[in-house]
Formats: sequence, structure tokens, C-alpha cells
Amino acid sequence: MKMKQQMLTLSVAIIASWCVAAQPKTPHNDKAIATATSTAANNPEPTAGEYFTDFDRAMKEAATLNRPIFALFTGSDWCPWCIKLHSEILETETFKKFANDNLVLFVADFPRKKKISDELRKQNKALATKYEVSGFPTVLLLNTAGTVIGKTGYRSEGTDKYIVELQDMINQKKTQSTDGVAVGCGYTAKQRIDYRDVSPGGVEALLALEKYVRQSGIEKSLLELVKTRASQINGCAYCLDMHTKDALAEKESEQRLFLLPVWREAPCYTDRERAALAWTEAITLISQNNIGDELYTEVRRYFNEKELVDLTYAIIAINNWNRLNVAMREPVGIYQAKGLK
Repeated sequence: MKMKQQMLTLSVAIIASWCVAAQPKTPHNDKAIATATSTAANNPEPTAGEYFTDFDRAMKEAATLNRPIFALFTGSDWCPWCIKLHSEILETETFKKFANDNLVLFVADFPRKKKISDELRKQNKALATKYEVSGFPTVLLLNTAGTVIGKTGYRSEGTDKYIVELQDMINQKKTQSTDGVAVGCGYTAKQRIDYRDVSPGGVEALLALEKYVRQSGIEKSLLELVKTRASQINGCAYCLDMHTKDALAEKESEQRLFLLPVWREAPCYTDRERAALAWTEAITLISQNNIGDELYTEVRRYFNEKELVDLTYAIIAINNWNRLNVAMREPVGIYQAKGLK
């Protein structure tokens, strides 16, 4: 009997140890903004040094403590200046202590990969519109009535000078940063529709055409010139930003990019490139051109049948992207080309 009791006790202990081992571990995350964003759905009260994501709660806390709100508008997982602000200043112990003693922290995040609730997304967009935030990172100091008493962004001078500037704003010695401020990644506040999120199937179709064009055999340098020129004509800032960066990453010269709008007068393009640019302009401005036989014959001197069809696909593709990005006001400045610092 005693032996059975011992065996039973041992079995229970083993099962208990299995249960403990099988429990999922909670990941540790010491990033205050990431914590605030990821836990927003449960609406917890932030602890010291963390950020409110509910603006109404931040306002109530500011009124209770009689402190200004440090309102950070950021693209935490894509905006390079936002990431630098976070790592170089906001995550330092010096700033955390200052904030804990003087500020109520609030973050309005506009992530591209992280998921946030529709309610939070709607709130953040409304706040960005209300406070006329046009670029990231934007930092606003708000008084207890929600009125802006100071504005800044990313500064490279370090935490101490950043705190001095914030203190000056709190003391109403100044209302805005002047020199050395980096604000301007992404025009998300004025974005109409995030088409990638709303209609991913359409994006996949456009990307499939892009993939074909890239694998068609037409040289990359020529494709980037074509995409850049079409984007100039269509006034697409997003695509122009992207393809000039891509061209530079492919070792394209700045001179050739600068002279692209006047390529007919510039001596730095090959005859094949000139033919492609003429064909690009004719198709992009097709309502103003009949694409006559003279142009076609000239272009065919430098492109065989398949190459010309593939070039035309490339022109169609960039015109598609131009029209989509202009119409939906895709955020400008967020694209980072591989190999380009």
C-alpha cells in the first residue's frame, strides 16, 4: 500500500512538471512603445515610462497630474527617423526619468506591419488630421486642454539637448524646433486609402506584372530610367522617390537622374535609352500622341519585337502604380532601397 502511494505521488509530480514545462513563455519586451501598441486592445493603464494609446485617457492623466502630454506621432516599424528617435533618445534612461517626472506619454502609431485595432487606427488618423501632422516622427507637446504648446521631431544632438528643448517649450520659452529637425517620413495623415490592406489581391496582380518585367531581360538601369521618367510626367512623388533610390542603388549617376526631364538635350544617354524614353513618353501621354509609324520605326532599330512588348509592359506597369499612388496619396519617403544608405 505504501509502495502504491509513493508511486502515485511520483506520478503526480512528473505530470505537474510536464504541465509547467508545456506552458508558453511570455516574451519579454522592454520597448515602451511596442508594449503600448501591442496591449492597447486590452486597454490597460500604462505603468511609469510607458505610453498611453488612448488619447482620452492621456488627457485625463494630464489633467490629474497637471502635466503636458508628450504626443508622439510615429511609424514605429518602417520610418527610419522614428526608429532613430526611439533608439537614440526615447529609450535612454535619462529621457525616461525626465518623462516620468514631467510628462504624460502618448503615442499615435501608424505601423505598416504591426496590427492595431480599427478603433485605434481611426483615432490616430483623426488626431493626425486635427493637429495637421504631415510627416513622421512628429512630437507635439500639448497642455491639459489639448492645445499645442510645442512641436519637434528627431534631433541628432542627443538626449540632454532634446530635454532642454522640451523644457523650454514647457516653460513657454519657445514653441517649435528650428534647426536640425528631421520630420517628414510618410504623408500618412493625408493618405486616403491603404490599398495594400484593403485590396491585396489587386496589389498581387500588379506585382506579378512587375515580376515578369524584372525577369524579361531588359537591363535594370534602363527600367529605372523608364520608371523615373513616367513618374515625373505623372507627378507621382511616391514612385519618383522609390525609383530614384533604386537607380542610385544600381550605381546610376546623379547627373543622369538630374537631366532626365531634358534627356533630348543631354548627351549622357545611349541611343537605346533615348528610344526607350521617347516610347515611354508617348505611351504615358497617349491621349496626346497617336504613336505614329515614324516613332515606332525608330524605336524598333534598338528593340526587337519581344523587347519592345516587354518594354511596353514595363511602361504600363509604372503608369498603373503612378495612378494608384497619386489617387490614394501613398505616403512619400518611406521606401528604402537595398544597398542604399
